Amino acid sequence: MTARRITMKEVALKAGVSVFTVSSVVNDSAKVAPNTRQSVLEAMRLLDFEPNHAARSMKLAKSMSVTYVVSDPLHFTDEAVGVNLAGMLEAFGAHGYNLVIESALKDFSKLKRALRQGRIDGAIISAMPPGPALEELMLWTQPFVLFDQPSAPPGVPTIFASYRSGIVAAVAHVAARGRKRIAFIGGPPVAQLNVLHNVERYTGFTEGCRNAGVTAEPNLIVNSDFSIQGGRDAMRQLLEKPLEGMPPDAVVCATDRLAVGAVHAIQAHGLRVPHDIAVTGFNDSEFAIATDPMLTTAHFPVHEMGFRAAELLIRRIEGTLLPGQERLEIPIELIVRGST
Repeated sequence: MTARRITMKEVALKAGVSVFTVSSVVNDSAKVAPNTRQSVLEAMRLLDFEPNHAARSMKLAKSMSVTYVVSDPLHFTDEAVGVNLAGMLEAFGAHGYNLVIESALKDFSKLKRALRQGRIDGAIISAMPPGPALEELMLWTQPFVLFDQPSAPPGVPTIFASYRSGIVAAVAHVAARGRKRIAFIGGPPVAQLNVLHNVERYTGFTEGCRNAGVTAEPNLIVNSDFSIQGGRDAMRQLLEKPLEGMPPDAVVCATDRLAVGAVHAIQAHGLRVPHDIAVTGFNDSEFAIATDPMLTTAHFPVHEMGFRAAELLIRRIEGTLLPGQERLEIPIELIVRGST
């Protein structure tokens, strides 16, 4: 049974002051006399009163604070995350909301309590692996948006990029240029479902090969981290390990950093890009124009995704999100440059 919430009126009666005075203490107003403030604080303690921080904006009944929850601190090693956050900050700032970042969340009890107490109005929650925590989240009525979660059930507010279609387009592009032995350098192993966007890119590669009538050969698929050095090491592995037939004539990479590393390794082996091996990246980051030749890459509108995630949450908080508007898929466009 849920405990009844103590009200400001009860605190006011206990302290012998007005509700306005209690509200002023809750909001840390300097206009309250020290003795009066002490009486109110003592009444709060005796009644076990939990201030609803939404009282800072009593007319709107909102705290005007939201949070971005990241389950894995390694999330912040991705350069795209800073751009995502910039988009969120722009949208939240335009609507008067403050953004708080919560990382390495073990469970949702702390977040749920903050929402229930009115200390925050809503949350954007980064991609999560399937399991009890995600199942619990699906039952919430509090405002939240899943970020980078294409597998979310219908009706659950979520935003994600069309990672799969971006990789499908990259495979189609190199296949149309006559490449037959197409390799893939992905992020951590596909079995690590906490990296859902990596799973989507891997699935896009196999789907793209199938669409193009090209075999997705297992010995041409290499996992790595998302670093430039990881791309070098993965490409060296593709070039140096015994292969059936010829080496790859194209490599599709899950990020621009991996692609930069792949270009370096190819050139270090005395091969030419794209004459001997075509290379594609993903993100269209500043790394894409830092190679010679510059990278063909899938343009990922990172800032827009953060901005629209924030707008989606704001509409959910303010009750303006209509049925059918809960699911936002951000399109990906292939930018063709010299590496293919």
